[in-house]
Amino acid sequence: DPLSEAAATRYASVTLGELLSSGGDTRLFLKDGVNKYFCPPFPVPGAISRGSCTSSPPTKLGYDNAKKVWDLIATRAESPAVVETEMAAVRARLAAALALPEGTAVVLAASGTDAEYVPLAVARELHPSCRITSLLAAAEEVGSGCTEACAGAYFDPSVPYSSEKRVKGAKMSGFE
Repeated sequence: DPLSEAAATRYASVTLGELLSSGGDTRLFLKDGVNKYFCPPFPVPGAISRGSCTSSPPTKLGYDNAKKVWDLIATRAESPAVVETEMAAVRARLAAALALPEGTAVVLAASGTDAEYVPLAVARELHPSCRITSLLAAAEEVGSGCTEACAGAYFDPSVPYSSEKRVKGAKMSGFE
């Protein structure tokens, strides 16, 4: 069982703010209570929310809804399927809201930079022996790590859910 009793206890004791600022790259790391973009992992009354998922604090509505789901997951942490069930529900709601055709896959990514890996992974899966070329339009208008991510390279020394550091710019396995 991947979730031991100790892990289940830890999940139950983690606050949503701690969860929102963990498990990712250095953009999420908190210093003096704020991330790289000077945003805390909780709502800020009166804050102007921008469009970027990494440079705005969560809205009260978003935070409150995330808290409800996190509380559900934390109380049922013995079952890893709880997280997948909740994520499947998010994907289904997005597909319905966008009126996507039946069978269309919805892929969730932590940020636009992380999303750059998605077409590379799909292309590699569909054409494992072919050379892949990925174009990044308006590189000066996107996240600072998009150039590396678009090339199948690490854009940050920290990667989700791993304490092992990576070399920024080094190719990821499968994209050499």
